Amino acid sequence: MQNVSKVTHFRIPPIRCFSIPFYRHQIPNDLSRLSGNPHRLTAAGRHVNLRHLSSKGNTIMTQHDGSNGGAVSGSARVTTSINGMAENVPTKKRQNVTIEFPPASVADDEAFTAALTDIINAAYTETEAGIFKPGYLRTSANDVAEFLKAGSLAVASIPATTSDATSNTTSGRTPLGCISIKRLSKNRAELGLFAVAMSQRGSGLGRDLMTWAERWCSDNLGGPGVAVVQLDLLVPTHFDHLFKKRLDVWYTRLGYKVVGRRDFALDYPNLAPQLAGPTEYRMYEKTLA
Repeated sequence: MQNVSKVTHFRIPPIRCFSIPFYRHQIPNDLSRLSGNPHRLTAAGRHVNLRHLSSKGNTIMTQHDGSNGGAVSGSARVTTSINGMAENVPTKKRQNVTIEFPPASVADDEAFTAALTDIINAAYTETEAGIFKPGYLRTSANDVAEFLKAGSLAVASIPATTSDATSNTTSGRTPLGCISIKRLSKNRAELGLFAVAMSQRGSGLGRDLMTWAERWCSDNLGGPGVAVVQLDLLVPTHFDHLFKKRLDVWYTRLGYKVVGRRDFALDYPNLAPQLAGPTEYRMYEKTLA
């Protein structure tokens, strides 16, 4: 089994979305091959230990010890079985979450696509408050469907139940969050559309999505020391945005470095009228270890 470096977890204040802009909607043709589900990660709780993961798409299955209606409190633990090896990790919810590039057919599941679009728009509306004028929506169901068809949008989901808004979903899944991976070159990719549902606030799902995306990039873009991941952070220059400051700290802790700053209105003139004031986007970059 190939060794994978240990993932270190940092505690950050609960947040609803990780606000990576990803305004470049053009999807290159080579992304269509990402729909083959090269990795499928089933996670639960606040932390997932990836120390024993193979780099070639093993599945992490979680089994919860708690029996208090879903919320595990006090000293309750979950037992995580990874390729036959068990570990105990703390959890906050009794819930199995699968992170994967879903099959392209999910794009035709209107209930699933609508629910995922709502998650993204709700998250960005809150976390980019004051940056765009009221009424601006980050994406549309059509755009999300295109990302799903291209296989460039990884989705965290759980089995749908009769109480879910997506109970009529044809895929049988309820989305909880997502992160896009746009391949830019042989060894470089851009992350975007990083959003988590409000119901998952504080669950660590955002951390799991980022870990999954970085692991996929490492496996498919040349490996440790070669694969490079980049992302953008939209920051207003006419006022201090506390959420953006928090994200800057978090990205820095994860090993990302600012490599450039650009005027958002100049690079995206079609969106400039939607801005509430001067705004820049900061380009972060990380060579995966």
